[in-house]
Amino acid sequence: MNDESAPFKITDELDAMKLVGEALDPLPPESRIRVVRWAAEWCGLANDTGIKTQKTSSLDSQTEEEAEPTEGFSDLPDFYSHISPKATWEKVLAASYWIQKSHGDQDFASRLVSKELNNLGDGVSNITHAMSSLIGKKFVIQTRKSGSSRQAQKLYKVTVKGKKYVEDLMG
Repeated sequence: MNDESAPFKITDELDAMKLVGEALDPLPPESRIRVVRWAAEWCGLANDTGIKTQKTSSLDSQTEEEAEPTEGFSDLPDFYSHISPKATWEKVLAASYWIQKSHGDQDFASRLVSKELNNLGDGVSNITHAMSSLIGKKFVIQTRKSGSSRQAQKLYKVTVKGKKYVEDLMG
């Protein structure tokens, strides 16, 4: 990184933004996301949302063939009450599915799932144990771990098998 004692010039910042914009311009959106994610991590910036990409919730921009299976539900509470999950792992899977679908099919942190379930008044006592159970059933995979401790943030994705299970519950 640069010497922090050097005087700040706004033109330096604007030049950097121009270079970044020019570098990202030819890339498809998913590549842009990976590059920006890497740059944020390289700079030591963290994203506390639990989602590593921007939200993409526009069902309007999809064709009928691409419509998300969550289309008939306006929000997680509607979706969750329709699914009516019973077991803890089903609750976590249903919330994970919704979060993943409503965020452009990107990976998610378990703490976001736990937060959403708590907001629904249906929290789970041990989200880590529930995610491990889903991994064992092959309904979820861990995509990444940041940090080296046991408490490091882990990111997950619902697998095709997990999606099918939830979609079968939807009827």
